[in-house]
Formats: sequence, C-alpha cells, structure tokens
Amino acid sequence: MNRTFRFSTPILLFIALISFLPKSIIGQELKQDKNDIFVLSNLIYRSDDRLLNGKYYIPKHFFAEGHPYFISNDWVNSTLFIKGIKYEEVPLKYNIEDDHIIIKAVYKNRISKDILMHNTFVDSIYLNHHIIHNTANQYPENNIGFAELIYKGKNYAYLKHVVEFKDELSERLKYGKYLPEKKFLYLYDGSTFTLIQKKKNLYSYFPEQEKAIKQYMRKNDILFRKATAEQLTHLIQFCEHL
Repeated sequence: MNRTFRFSTPILLFIALISFLPKSIIGQELKQDKNDIFVLSNLIYRSDDRLLNGKYYIPKHFFAEGHPYFISNDWVNSTLFIKGIKYEEVPLKYNIEDDHIIIKAVYKNRISKDILMHNTFVDSIYLNHHIIHNTANQYPENNIGFAELIYKGKNYAYLKHVVEFKDELSERLKYGKYLPEKKFLYLYDGSTFTLIQKKKNLYSYFPEQEKAIKQYMRKNDILFRKATAEQLTHLIQFCEHL
C-alpha cells in the first residue's frame, strides 16, 4: 500500500498544480499549439458531430464507366443545412443512384475520408446553384426523398434526379456503366406529390388550361420529355397564372 501511495503522489501533485495554473497560461499554450489555420478550421468546422454523423462511404461501382453523382463526379463546395444549422463550403457529392449525400471530411492529420451522411440529419443542400430539398424531413408522410426545387408558387415543382447502373460486361466495359441521368417532374400541392411523367399528366393537373398549355408548348418549342429545368419552371409558372 505504501508503495502504491508513493507512486501515485507525484501524479496527484501534478494534477493539483495544473488545476491552479492561470487559465490565461493554458489558453496561450493551446493557442500556440493550434496556430495552424488548417488545424483550427478542422477543429471548429469538420469535427462537428452533426456534420460528420454518418459512416465511411465506399462507391458501389468504382471502376464503372460514368458515375452516380448529380452534375459532376468532382467534389463541389456547397452549402449544407443540418437540423437548421448552416454549413458553408462543404465539399460534397449527391449520389442520385442511392439518394444519399457524401461529404469529404479532412481530419487534423490531413487524412481525408468520404462520409455517407444519414439522410435524417440533412435538411437541404445548395449545390452549384441547385436547391436540393430532403422532402422526407419536410413532408415525412408523403415524400420523394432528395429532389431539386425548381419552382415555388401555388404548387412546388421538384425534379427527381435518378441514374441507373447497367451491369453489362464486355471487352470494352469490364466493370459495367452508368446510363445517362433521368429526371422526373413532381408537383406538390401542400399535401401530395404528383408525378408529371408526360404532358397528358400536366393537362390532367391543370384541366381548365389544357388548350392554352398546348399553345404555349408549341410556341416555345417545348418537348416535355426533353424539357430543361428552366423550360419546366416557366411552363409551371405559366400554368399557375392563367
């Protein structure tokens, strides 16, 4: 017992001494240790539990031709909203194959990891001027997962972006390929999402404006299945203001 006491006494004295040191001295030491901007930014920003709440991301088909990400295979510095908190300049990708958000986290030792976010934590993202809502959080009883908001009026117009992997192997394609991205228009009236897959669905949604809609689409050379987000935005706006 005496031997244990003699061993632990110096440790106890050291702890006591540290507890009586002025906080300014301790703060100064910490500041000197963390004067690297890179380290500071990671301590303040990338270590937030809300931001890094997920698991390591491993692509399904890493060597396939094409990719499963919205717009680009590159990391895009974006704005991310988690539980009402705004995070800016977050390098991320939006996986439209699995409907997930992946962020690149850089740790203090400068090792980076790709983190697959839990969807329930993400409210929305602002990526390359595109607003992506997590409709599962906003409208939990009736949702379409992550979707791009392109119009907000009497109805909300969303584009659901999807991509399909084709497991077709050949001499040229040894690992399969991703097919071109597809998008589907949904209109939300405050309670229900309605898929507008073809122009007939649009006529049914706005039955009293069918003739005017047909004229507008002919005048503006709009082919519904190939319409751009901008064309669809103007089209929905036109329908609502008839």
